[in-house]
Order: sequence, then C-alpha cells, then structure tokens
Amino acid sequence: MQPSSKGMSSHVQLLRDEHLQLQLKFAELQKRYDVLEASCAEDVGEKRGKLSFVQKLVSTVAQLYDRDLYR
Repeated sequence: MQPSSKGMSSHVQLLRDEHLQLQLKFAELQKRYDVLEASCAEDVGEKRGKLSFVQKLVSTVAQLYDRDLYR
C-alpha cells in the first residue's frame, strides 16, 4: 500500500467510526423522542385515529401501573 493510500484508508475508517457513532446516537434520540411524544400526547388528551406503537405501549403501561394488582 502506498503512503497516501494508507492515510486515505485510515481517514475512511475514522469517518466510518464517526458515522456509526452518529447512527447510534440518532437511534437513542429517536427512542427518547417517541416516548416523550407519547407521554405528551396522553397528557394533553390528544387522541389521533392512528396511535403509534410507542403511544399504545405507554398508555398500556400507565393503565397497568394504576391497578392495585401491580402495586
């Protein structure tokens, strides 16, 4: 491998690593956003015809949590 080729491949590897880290951060932020959106929609009483999976999950957990059986 030529010296410039080595430098280029290490630079590409750094870019790949950074891209992977950004994808992981994005996935975590997306999860947090979905949970926040679901909890805000429930607090406001906003009912849409089509609830997202996270909204349904948060609603179900909230209903189960309020039952004496699960306290």
